[in-house]
Amino acid sequence: MCKLFGRKQKIMQEQATSKVNQSVYRQFPELAGKQPSITKRPDGDFLLAYHGSITLDNGRKLERVVRVVASETGRIKKLTTSR
Repeated sequence: MCKLFGRKQKIMQEQATSKVNQSVYRQFPELAGKQPSITKRPDGDFLLAYHGSITLDNGRKLERVVRVVASETGRIKKLTTSR
């Protein structure tokens, strides 16, 4: 437990984070090795945000953001991505 703004908040367990990471890396190989920023939501779930970029064939870069809402145990409830 850590203290955040005077309230005790649970931090997502490393094992659960690893489970979500594996799923995201499988679906989005360009994000492999990127660590997410993790935010606790008011409903008890966690928001993991992955940021990365790839270079396209024409030389331009494509920024990608993948947002995952997951439970404390690592069960993915929702996954969204930018183009």
